[in-house]
Amino acid sequence: MGVKEERIALSRDLIEYMGGEANIAAAAHCYTRLRLTANDPSKIDEEAIQKRDGVLGLVKRNGQYQIVVGPEATDLYHEFVQLGDFESAGGIVDEQAAAEDAERATEGAKATGHAAPGRRGWVTVVLDFIGGTFSPVIPVLIAGGLTGAVLTVLTNFFHVSDTSGTYQVFYAVNQAAFYFLPVFIGFSAARKLNVDGYLGAFLGTVLLYETINGAEGLTFAGLPVAQVTYNTTVFPIILGTLFMSVVYRFFARILPGALRAVFLPLATMLVTVPVTLIVLGPVGNVVGGWLATGVTAIYNAAPPLAVLIIGATTPFLVFFGMNNASTRLSSPCWRRLAAIRW
Repeated sequence: MGVKEERIALSRDLIEYMGGEANIAAAAHCYTRLRLTANDPSKIDEEAIQKRDGVLGLVKRNGQYQIVVGPEATDLYHEFVQLGDFESAGGIVDEQAAAEDAERATEGAKATGHAAPGRRGWVTVVLDFIGGTFSPVIPVLIAGGLTGAVLTVLTNFFHVSDTSGTYQVFYAVNQAAFYFLPVFIGFSAARKLNVDGYLGAFLGTVLLYETINGAEGLTFAGLPVAQVTYNTTVFPIILGTLFMSVVYRFFARILPGALRAVFLPLATMLVTVPVTLIVLGPVGNVVGGWLATGVTAIYNAAPPLAVLIIGATTPFLVFFGMNNASTRLSSPCWRRLAAIRW
């Protein structure tokens, strides 16, 4: 049984143990817990919930049944809400629950003589974030990328004109996968950070909006906004979503529960967007400028070595959005490199 199938099976069992779909009034989640509100607590089989594989514990608080499942809570929640017709409140921040679960994990580790699972090196944390962010987007990249091969076959073997409707439809599939990549990455990164995924996607759409993407001479509150072509890089959306998670948690702590539904997303976006545009977005271009200067220096000293470096690092330049900055800032160097004959 695959991971997704296991989550579906666990979700179905939890619905049954909670007394059925009709007995679940609302569902939400935090970082480590599936949080359910019941219409009739007497119908709940608490013992069955606690004994179910994959469940680490059950906490009853403020009328909620908080089922501790660990960091898989977000993914489990998304499977859970697909199986029942009940109010879905999405992700919430609960610092107390996180602290309790961390303490629970530490005590369990001490009892078994193992290292606490929450203590991970920063390299592991970074790799886990990158993997968790990009893995769900891989199908989009595969479909979009391979559509380019379909276009090649159509034009070379079936003589389909690049002005035909057929070509334009498939070309849109090919281009949209990469043009709107910041939207997909924003959604995926936000979910990985236990923030509302749609806010991450919303940030991506803001960066791609026609008055923002590649805008020249833009200012905000008197501060200059650097010109960045956001559809060619995912680095700004990743940094923006990381910053968004901090802002989101801050406002979630200070806003009263009755105001969170409206003002939490509003406050999060009002703070995140300007900081992303003014500070985080230009980072790729700035680093690209440094890189371009370094490539020019290497070319002046050893042209073949410069070609080797460019060929080896091009995928990384595209990923971080530095390819455009490098080309723009060192075009004479690139022209000379292109003229090299081997």
